[in-house]
Amino acid sequence: MDDRQLMGNSYNDLGLGNRIITRDYVAALAYYQEGERVRRAIGDSAALARMLPNLGRTYEAMGQYVKARDYYLQGAAFYLAVGDSANWIVQRRNTAGLMTNYANRHSDALAILLDLQQDLRLIEDARAEALVLLTMGVVRRRLGAYQGAIEASRTWL
Repeated sequence: MDDRQLMGNSYNDLGLGNRIITRDYVAALAYYQEGERVRRAIGDSAALARMLPNLGRTYEAMGQYVKARDYYLQGAAFYLAVGDSANWIVQRRNTAGLMTNYANRHSDALAILLDLQQDLRLIEDARAEALVLLTMGVVRRRLGAYQGAIEASRTWL
């Protein structure tokens, strides 16, 4: 293992400790960002897929939901690049949840879910598509589109 990979791991661990144990989000961001810099420099896509959502979680904890969304979606793209479709789906669905549950950006959440639904049809993952439809029902209800919520919920049954 390259020393820079170990450095990236160490920065990620320091970020985790500061975010989870001490709740020092500013310090956590500094460590995560340094780890991100190292991992991008060496092209460590698998590690970036796991680390970028940590940056998202930190921004989420700080109430910076748009930045959190951006990091979650970057993480999703790296998961897809390394062939981890399960986490690619989870990150995108969680991003939609963040937008609707905390940021009250229901239209943004719906757009993310509609894109994800289209992508899931291409890979024929019926279970994941059902979860997305369920989430779409919740988002449509929050938008006041009650008929659309009912239709989305019926579709996944």
